[in-house]
Amino acid sequence: MRRIAAHTLVAVAVSPLSAIGSEETLLEEIVVTASFVGVNESSATRPIHVLNGKAVTDGGIQSLGEHVDALLGVSNADFGAAVGQPIIRGMSGNRVKVLNNGTVVRDVSALGPDHAVDVTLNDVQQIEIVRGPSALMYSNGSTGGIVNVVDNSIPTTDLEGFSGSLGAEAQSVNEGEAVDLSLRGNLGGLNLTYSYQDVDQENYEIPGGAVLDAHEGHHEEEHEEHADEHEEEHEAGHGEMDTLANSDVSTTSHRLGLSTTGDWGFVGLSYSDLSSTYGIPFHSEAAHEEHGEEHAGEHDGELAEEEGEVHHDEHEEAHHDEHDDERIFSKTDSEVIALSGSLKTSLPFLNAIDFTVKNTDYELTEQHAEGEDGEEEEGHDHEEGPTVFSNEATEVSIALDLSVDERIRRVVLNYAEEEISIIGEEAFMAPVDSTETTLGFFSSDDLGFATLDLGLRFDHVDRDGFTAEMHHDEEHEGEHEEHEGEQ
Repeated sequence: MRRIAAHTLVAVAVSPLSAIGSEETLLEEIVVTASFVGVNESSATRPIHVLNGKAVTDGGIQSLGEHVDALLGVSNADFGAAVGQPIIRGMSGNRVKVLNNGTVVRDVSALGPDHAVDVTLNDVQQIEIVRGPSALMYSNGSTGGIVNVVDNSIPTTDLEGFSGSLGAEAQSVNEGEAVDLSLRGNLGGLNLTYSYQDVDQENYEIPGGAVLDAHEGHHEEEHEEHADEHEEEHEAGHGEMDTLANSDVSTTSHRLGLSTTGDWGFVGLSYSDLSSTYGIPFHSEAAHEEHGEEHAGEHDGELAEEEGEVHHDEHEEAHHDEHDDERIFSKTDSEVIALSGSLKTSLPFLNAIDFTVKNTDYELTEQHAEGEDGEEEEGHDHEEGPTVFSNEATEVSIALDLSVDERIRRVVLNYAEEEISIIGEEAFMAPVDSTETTLGFFSSDDLGFATLDLGLRFDHVDRDGFTAEMHHDEEHEGEHEEHEGEQ
């Protein structure tokens, strides 16, 4: 259910006489700054939302899309407990880029809605939603906007003493358990951080009567004499369906960082690894209906009506049982090493130079298998081999802050090398070496009556790969042609 937040502004006029003898109360002003463009969220003309880390922590274990779902113009592409991709003004996929500390998250989430965003939300400083011209600076294709997850792995200011936090969460609907730990401190002039999170959630429980049969009318029209028998069998099958298959998730993440700071700025190094195993929920009735219609059309006029109905019912029952036991899941494993910093200058036209060098090693394995825990059951040959998505990337980002007073000027240069491949049963991309060079510019001026924002970006993309020839089985083609001739 979508959460809607309503804000009311009330103006109260108080006469000077009523203020006589009252004590003046001063409220502390809290200013939230978006690190992405360096402006305050309090400026209503900026297309920026900032969700602070406390709100993320209080929200519990949720996907990235669920955390930002309540923000204006942002929704969630929900595909299970582990997968939730943000949608900005109706755009998603490659049109919305997810960043971590200002650099692109090099995963395969943009290829499909059932792939999780490879970023951990433990010990997060804030989540920034950026729309408009400023979204053009750091990444190509970000026409919808940018979601930037800023964590606390590299402190930008010196820490005082040592501090830490320990959290635990339990969910009854899926027997979920989660534990997180974070430590921060200063040792010998170095700022050290460490965070850990472990999440384990089983399949979601389904309340009784929550599953609706959308195909009852269709089957009654097609098989009137078998309606009562089919209804009883179908209801019996649904009575046993008390959990949502493949809605489980298990995630473990570690993040370690250190930094040193001074009047000159800061520089830091971080390492993070994230591994997860999550099921992909599905509803077999949609595929069942489509396959049933194709089956009826294929045998129309070829088989006797009674024989066709019996064969259809037998195939329907086998197909339903097969998908009830099917295990659809994904496993991810990623390691990220990042060196980042900010150097202040005394030049009149250049305030600071921000830089980041990041190396990503990401792998996702997706597999369909029969039986519990992916084990093949006797009598089923539907098991498919795994499909492996891999991405090894090195990215360099340099940002120049040319701002003067209230005039914001930023120039960003990004260079990235990627080696992407999708190999396996459902492979559709041969290994490709990709080089991307991006030059972005953003300016913002307050004209008094309006704010003028301008964003420009130049992209140069070079891809080096090969085209694999597809070889068809001549015998299979002959059978296919013979089958079409019979129809």
